[in-house]
Amino acid sequence: MDIFELLREHVPSRSALARELGVSPQAVDGWRKRKQIPADRVLDIERITSLRVTRYMLRPDIFGVEPRVVE
Repeated sequence: MDIFELLREHVPSRSALARELGVSPQAVDGWRKRKQIPADRVLDIERITSLRVTRYMLRPDIFGVEPRVVE
């Protein structure tokens, strides 16, 4: 699944995402065209989505695979 499709499940619109992040909707469109969220935005997106979309999902090239909790 495309990360922007996943975000769409948790954020009502690109305008809402842009507003929450303090950027323009055009900036979000640019990310979508490049198919990459800037690394400095991923923690804010985790917060906005209540950790339903994580840094590991957004930027595995930087953060790697999500660690598993061993009980």
